[in-house]
Amino acid sequence: MDLAIRHYATDWPEVKNVSATEPYDLLCRDGDRELRVEVKGTTSLGLSVFLTRNEVRHDRENNGRVALFIVGSIVAGASGCTGGDIDIVEPWDIRRDKLEPVAFECRLRDRHRR
Repeated sequence: MDLAIRHYATDWPEVKNVSATEPYDLLCRDGDRELRVEVKGTTSLGLSVFLTRNEVRHDRENNGRVALFIVGSIVAGASGCTGGDIDIVEPWDIRRDKLEPVAFECRLRDRHRR
């Protein structure tokens, strides 16, 4: 998140972390202009990322106003994370990407706790 905030703060007068209340991570504003940023970090190369249902819905509903900020190749260690290669898709049009379901939620019915 810190890398993304520093990146966008060079071009946007207002950059706010809204991840606790919105389906995206950063809100960048300059007067009437607005950009919503989804930030993803991964130890992989960053060629694919996991998205929540709300993140997908948000991008589809706000096409052209969303950016995807990926930090790939992060090295996670006992003292924190280091490294990382930045890739930015701006504007991000999720319709151009391939969405592949990789998990399902199984809601169990008629089960009793023991």
